[in-house]
Amino acid sequence: MLDQKRIERIKNFKSKDYPVISFYLGVNPAKDSQEKIRLKVKDVIKKNKVVLSRDEKRAIMGFMKEEIPEEFDGVAIFSCLPLKFFEAVYLPLRVKDEAHIGHEAYLEPLEKAFNNFQRTVVILVDRKKSHFYSVYLGEIEEEKEVSDPVHGWHDQGGLSQPRFQKHVKEQIDRHLQKVADRLFNYFKAHKFDQLVICASKDILLQFEKKLHPYLRKRLIKKIPKDFLDDIRKDPRNLLGYLNIEY
Repeated sequence: MLDQKRIERIKNFKSKDYPVISFYLGVNPAKDSQEKIRLKVKDVIKKNKVVLSRDEKRAIMGFMKEEIPEEFDGVAIFSCLPLKFFEAVYLPLRVKDEAHIGHEAYLEPLEKAFNNFQRTVVILVDRKKSHFYSVYLGEIEEEKEVSDPVHGWHDQGGLSQPRFQKHVKEQIDRHLQKVADRLFNYFKAHKFDQLVICASKDILLQFEKKLHPYLRKRLIKKIPKDFLDDIRKDPRNLLGYLNIEY
């Protein structure tokens, strides 16, 4: 995954004795065949007058032979094989085809991509459990599920109906507060720019009130609960539901 730590790792790599290759390629995975991508790689190397060793060519071509996920439109590769340095990342936006050689990585296109995108957290919450995901640069990180023992409305036991309903409401309230607190702690530790909630209307109303003001300001979208199971089954479905303008 592309994040600030990875960019810093690439930025901090320098070589006095061996060239560092920086290679960018815009792609269209839905339309570009492997042969077309291979020819594009050769064309970029030739046009930019970059001289690569046989091992460097093999490493770059080897990575480009992998199937590129359809949600990505660009590739960035940084290589200095004599020092065992090779970083290749997919980018969720199209980049200019270019190649550079120097004593350090050429990062301007990568940093522009990084700075133009915002980190979004999506939280799926119901009366018993919650899931949340960090979505950034087209990639998804799933956080641990939070669940609490909340009785069903029909698990009455020896309690009277009014007392039991009050007991259930209190359990749901504690669960939602716990989730809101955990989300705020995550925000303090990792920071994010946008928040999306997927929940039923009644849970959403309760949960939104418990959010810290910093988080309420970041709430940009609410997804109907109909999509809860679909997202839990395959988190990548989030990318289609969000359709966030970065």
